[in-house]
Amino acid sequence: MAFQRSASITIGVGSDPVSPAIPHLQVKNVTQAFRRVAKEARARFSGNVICVTGSAGKSTTSALIEKVLSGIPGVGKTHMTFNNGNLLLGALETIMTVPASATNIIAEIAAGRVKECSDICRPDVAIVTNVSNAHRKAYNSLEEIAREKAGVFSGLTSGGVAVICRDSDCFEIFHEVARSC
Repeated sequence: MAFQRSASITIGVGSDPVSPAIPHLQVKNVTQAFRRVAKEARARFSGNVICVTGSAGKSTTSALIEKVLSGIPGVGKTHMTFNNGNLLLGALETIMTVPASATNIIAEIAAGRVKECSDICRPDVAIVTNVSNAHRKAYNSLEEIAREKAGVFSGLTSGGVAVICRDSDCFEIFHEVARSC
């Protein structure tokens, strides 16, 4: 995959480079290295970051936002989560691979490590599409799922915007968490 997207460096535990033509950074822990690179990439990115989470509708919502942004003159290029990569490594990849020409990032975040992903992405806008029992195997209640998804608000930048569906059964949880961030 690195070669398909014009990698400028490879990062791995092993000392053997994937290709002699691409520099290789040997690390003890790839995920930790990705976290550090993503945090640095986000610190250098001055555009808008939008994080989208929810039990369903993340990709559709992200695509709709990208379509709206692309129709506004002067908004610039939007970089999005690639290939449904909405878990931790996908969120890190989304931030690490932002092209210099991008002025917006849309990162999808799935359940599991929403707060951690939000803290790295530091969104200017954080959106919860919905919450349903889709994650009941991992969580004991709808409220527990809602608290996990509400973690998307933890990384909001100063003056950031929380987008919450007022009709959600878990609106009060989202509202409480968003106001405390």
